[in-house]
Amino acid sequence: KKVVSPTPPEVSSKDWCRNPIDHFVLDRLEAEKIAPSPEADRTTLARRLYLDLIGMPPTPEQVDAFLNDSRENAYSLLVDELLASPHFGERWGRHWLDLARYADSDGYEKDRVRPHAWRYRNWVIDSINRDQPFDQFTIEQLAGDLLPDATLEQKIATGFHRNTLTNTEGGVDQEEYRVAATVDRVNTLGGAWLGLTLGCAQCHSHKYDPISQREYYQLFAYFNSIDEVNIPAPSPEESQTYADAKPKFDAEHAALKEALQKYDTETLPGLQQAWEPDALKDVPLWTIEQPIAVASQNGGIFRSRPDGSILVDGHEPETDEYTIHLETTLPSITGLRIEVIPDETLYRTNSARGESQEFVLSEVSVSVTPDERKVRDQLQPVSIKSATADFAAGSAEKKDLKSADLAIDGKSETGWSTAGQNDKLHAIVFEFAEPVGFPEGTWFVLKLNQQAGNKKNLGRFRISLTGTPAPVAWQRMPDNVAWALSLSADRRNAPQRTAVTDFFRTVDPGYIKLKAAVDDHAKREPVLTSTQAQVVQERKDPRKTHVLTRGDFLRPAAEVNSGVPSVLGVEVDDPGNISRLNVA
Repeated sequence: KKVVSPTPPEVSSKDWCRNPIDHFVLDRLEAEKIAPSPEADRTTLARRLYLDLIGMPPTPEQVDAFLNDSRENAYSLLVDELLASPHFGERWGRHWLDLARYADSDGYEKDRVRPHAWRYRNWVIDSINRDQPFDQFTIEQLAGDLLPDATLEQKIATGFHRNTLTNTEGGVDQEEYRVAATVDRVNTLGGAWLGLTLGCAQCHSHKYDPISQREYYQLFAYFNSIDEVNIPAPSPEESQTYADAKPKFDAEHAALKEALQKYDTETLPGLQQAWEPDALKDVPLWTIEQPIAVASQNGGIFRSRPDGSILVDGHEPETDEYTIHLETTLPSITGLRIEVIPDETLYRTNSARGESQEFVLSEVSVSVTPDERKVRDQLQPVSIKSATADFAAGSAEKKDLKSADLAIDGKSETGWSTAGQNDKLHAIVFEFAEPVGFPEGTWFVLKLNQQAGNKKNLGRFRISLTGTPAPVAWQRMPDNVAWALSLSADRRNAPQRTAVTDFFRTVDPGYIKLKAAVDDHAKREPVLTSTQAQVVQERKDPRKTHVLTRGDFLRPAAEVNSGVPSVLGVEVDDPGNISRLNVA
């Protein structure tokens, strides 16, 4: 029925009426032949106003202030004061929050806390306090996200839809509970706005209200393509704090970056030029060697990578030994390097093979011969003087021994491991007691013994050789930089020049100091709070909606388009193409 403003009825005691509503009250009292109660005293009136409007009794001081207010409109002024109180929205927002099934936790068995639910609660309170028109109050909650250029507050309003129960128990069917949440949204729309028990039509056409089951699922379709998301939602105070601090930070940071840039362009080139002649002093130059053959004692399969590394695949044995054959023409070889490299095909992008996420290199041995045909009978063992690593966690059995030397101590129960950092590139270097190599070329046989058990075997590795005296694993200079520095400046290509300059920046004290100042200042950059809001948004690919037989999500029947129940008397040309915003 169309809403019309009624005319206040005529009453006999017009002087008793102070506003049009009093005419309706007195008209009923006169019809029942009941005289109005005497006017309450001022103390009682103050108490009633406070309890009705803000839900809290007045303090003695507030009562005294009202009693001592001799103005003719003192009562109206007190009403206005309480209506302007922020507690008014808290008191009356509770009624709407009950209809909106607001809660601070998920419900069901886990009943986890919803840390951001309060943003919707505060939106309701603020809407009531600013006397938001009810039509806008409705639209923003049902479809605030679909409004043109929707504001943050309008998006927060859609938290209305996030007040459904959420089941996070392990093993539940998420689709079942998504459908249950959508059903709840439809039923809440019916109860809160339409005054109808729509829920009955979930399983069958309504027995009393004029809602068919098909119409129920047409209405369901408007909410069936909702996605639940959380968005950043700083409060006005938090936003203002950020806005005040950010310009000052930006100015300071720009000055620091300008100083760094000036040093980089005006000072650094000259310092680099003076540094380069002695930069390669004591830096080993490594040559990556691609193995000719690799064998596994217990069934491993080896695959070559473009970077010269070897990936181990296939059966995962408890223990293993890899035998690696490689040939080199390098003369006077002083050391061998084994790099362990994480690989995305290994468990959790690791350098180890099994789910233990660890390898232990028990023993490493090296033999050489000048001719591969004599490998079996003329191998010459290479004496290893020492082993160094850029990181060593010790063996699983002896955590107190954190030395790479465990890989050459002659004991299979100990070994070198990078446990705890197997997701990072690491290297171990073996320095030979004497340089090795033959004029016609050298054939290497390398054995990597892994006897720790529990499938603690290497998953990806790379072999390199060097002729530099006293090679170590923790050199700061990358191989590509060392090779670039071995060339004269005019023979380097663009990537090599960039690599050298980038590396020099990491060792130049002046650049390091200025860069640290920039980085440290960046850590103090003002950030907006991590406060979020639970909201909804429309899916890019709408879901299809079906009538659900007896409300069972596992028994979809006829497909339906979105539509408005005919009982609402809304004429829509194309109901299948109207949105949740149109419905609101």
